[in-house]
Amino acid sequence: EKAILLDELNDLDIYQQKLMNDLNANPQDERVVNALIRHYQLKLEIMDQIINHLNQIKSQKFENHEKESI
Repeated sequence: EKAILLDELNDLDIYQQKLMNDLNANPQDERVVNALIRHYQLKLEIMDQIINHLNQIKSQKFENHEKESI
């Protein structure tokens, strides 16, 4: 799951560069601006998923460590 999310982030970075090129060529095009906004929203959602996943792993490790200590 983590690798998939990281691949998606990489793909979004590539797409972002294309959008930035489009924006430079067409700075008044609302479609490009809206696409960039949506792009950043998607990137934030994926980063939130990664953070949640890492927090779950951290929580599980903490719980396992507490069980071993008892």
